[in-house]
Amino acid sequence: MFGILKSNKGMALPLVLVVMVVLMVFSTAILGMGATDTLMSAHDSNKSQAYYYAHSGAEAVASYIVENPDGLSESERKALVDRMIAAGASNPFTLSSSDSGVIVVDMSRSGNTISIRSTATYQGIQESVTLNILETVIGGEPFNKAIYSRGNITISEGGTVEGDVASLSRIALDGGSRVTGTIYIHPDADESSFSSLPWISTTIENLTEIFDYDTFPFPEFPPYPAGLPSDNTTLNVSSGTRRIENDVYYRGGINVTNGELQIVRNNTDRVIRTRYLRVSGSGRITDIRSGNRTLQIYIDEDLQISSDNTLTFDLGNGDIILRVRRLLLNQGHIQVNHNGTGKLYIFVDDVFHIDGSSSINHSWSASAAQLEDWAKKVLVYYAGTIDKDGNDIRNPGNSYYLKFPNAVKVVATLHVKEAKIHITNGTGVVGNIISGGSKLQFDGGTNSDVKVVYAPNAEIEVRGGALVTGIVVCDSFSMSGGARVKYQPIGEEEMEYFKDVAGKTVYTYGHWE
Repeated sequence: MFGILKSNKGMALPLVLVVMVVLMVFSTAILGMGATDTLMSAHDSNKSQAYYYAHSGAEAVASYIVENPDGLSESERKALVDRMIAAGASNPFTLSSSDSGVIVVDMSRSGNTISIRSTATYQGIQESVTLNILETVIGGEPFNKAIYSRGNITISEGGTVEGDVASLSRIALDGGSRVTGTIYIHPDADESSFSSLPWISTTIENLTEIFDYDTFPFPEFPPYPAGLPSDNTTLNVSSGTRRIENDVYYRGGINVTNGELQIVRNNTDRVIRTRYLRVSGSGRITDIRSGNRTLQIYIDEDLQISSDNTLTFDLGNGDIILRVRRLLLNQGHIQVNHNGTGKLYIFVDDVFHIDGSSSINHSWSASAAQLEDWAKKVLVYYAGTIDKDGNDIRNPGNSYYLKFPNAVKVVATLHVKEAKIHITNGTGVVGNIISGGSKLQFDGGTNSDVKVVYAPNAEIEVRGGALVTGIVVCDSFSMSGGARVKYQPIGEEEMEYFKDVAGKTVYTYGHWE
């Protein structure tokens, strides 16, 4: 028995060692698990902090746009948003000097939704969030005054305004001049911003808010087509009738000196390109409409119509597009027969010369109501900066203009990108005049029955017996020599056309993503 007991001596030590090993394994595992938990906890904390920074970055940008703490004007705020979208991703920034995470913001637009995507990096971890804001145009200034001017309004020498006027600067009337409606001054101004002779009776009120008008967006011109069947000859029409019945590119040009050139669509879209198109003598060009099809004419050099000749378009339910480098009308006419819902778009790249009782979309037999309706269906866009002699017609310091003289008749919306405009000598314009240029003059007995003269960057002068019927938006305004501006309200269709510049743009918070 003692032998057996002796044989069990020393068993406690190995058992203790086994237990210690087991305990060490468990301890290491437990410590490892704790370390992992600590690392995961730190990662989650860093991830949460990165998310917080990203959320705060998007919120900071959105609140600046929506709340407008610096009191930016409407145009300044819209321009800021457009610049931020165009710039793409921002440089990394922090919201305060103590922040250790950096933020990058990238803005994009889809329809009226502006998405602010904010990505933050903290301790090597990135998180991104997106906050949407909504850009909406609401009523804004209702276009219910005869004149809106950012700068001074000066009415002298018997000038008359039939309606209200509004200026954010000064308004002055002298003897023989009058405003039949209310004179509106800056919301923060007093009556010292208005001056007149004591016997001139006026009503003066403060505007409830500052109006702010942007330059009307100028469209992109349709590109010249490539790949058309080519005819290297010159098409000459000197007698009888000739027809164009297929898509074609006349590289030599088209001359119509007598007879008639007919453009036939035959129930298909028609595309014609030519080096030039000239109509003279007793020649004429007629578009023969067919159904709802579209006609496109592209002229590399000049469209020249003279000697009381006519280019006639038959407007059906399809549109007509005419793009030309130089439009030269010297006693020439572009006539439109309105037989449907289609519109005529005229795009002029370089030179627009109109003189000698020329006309666009006008008929002496049409009633005033017909002309008003026709004006909605023809749009003329002019992007040029020089006249036919090469003179700069943008510079406010010289006497060169885009001129409409000598009893010219234009029934259309006329949209001029940069050139100064001078309408004189009995010329009549029916339709909107939109200008991004620096100056616009009406004089010499002109009678313009416009809906809106929209030239927010321009000095406008109305003088010499000229009459403007409609609404004038300008940078500054002066009137003299018995001239008149007669307010005429615009309808819903016209207001819809001008809503992006006349309406008020507001920004509201949308949803998070």
